[in-house]
Amino acid sequence: MLILVMMMVVHLGTMLDIQELIDQWKTVVVTLAGMLGILVVILTVGTVILGKETAAVAAPPLTGGFVAAMMMQSVAPTEHLAILAMAVYVLQGFVGYPLTSICLKKEGYSVLKQYRQGTWKAAAVKEKANDDPAKNYLFPQIPDKYKSDFTYLFTMVILTVMSGYLDKLSGGYISKFVWALILGVFATAMGFIEKNVLVRSRSMGFVYTIIMMFVFSQLRLQVSSAQHPVLYSLQALLWQCSLNKRRFHHGFRFKR
Repeated sequence: MLILVMMMVVHLGTMLDIQELIDQWKTVVVTLAGMLGILVVILTVGTVILGKETAAVAAPPLTGGFVAAMMMQSVAPTEHLAILAMAVYVLQGFVGYPLTSICLKKEGYSVLKQYRQGTWKAAAVKEKANDDPAKNYLFPQIPDKYKSDFTYLFTMVILTVMSGYLDKLSGGYISKFVWALILGVFATAMGFIEKNVLVRSRSMGFVYTIIMMFVFSQLRLQVSSAQHPVLYSLQALLWQCSLNKRRFHHGFRFKR
């Protein structure tokens, strides 16, 4: 399971284009500001309401997703906190997705209104050069006739193994998951691995299904004695997170 998760992280790294991140710097700033806002609220208000350990374990899954939930679950000092880490990741969508839908719908109506009034100006799209980007890669490219599902998965396994070794070399101060993401980004930029490699290898659905089966199976570890504190903590955390998202949406909007 750990290998599959790290392969998924490598895949996420391959989807991040460095030049595109630079071009979309406003989106990056908004995302980082939103994550920082959630962390500040949870680690201040959440610490007062739920306690320091609960807030520290629950904050990463709210901002970092499944990988952060796994990391917190592995270091949680009690069973209640281990259950909470995974439960926060699974159940935050019940609050986050409706809020996201409302915000996107509101923004869509605003864009449609400007378009009909003739005041909408689309962002300029930079055209990429027609030159073959392969010649700028550091690593030689595999000919198309030799590319297959196995070659794509093999490159992912190499990066996954390297992430494990880098984790040991760093003494555990930088997680193997972080190394996997970094290697995915730079390996794609240098031409060692292709973008959306799990999709290209036709393994995305299989890997994601296995990971989600593992996620939901963790919730069965709940015992009756842990249900009430977990539900109370979830209610308080999701309320704080949703309140912060609504405030952030109204307070941090870039003008076109």
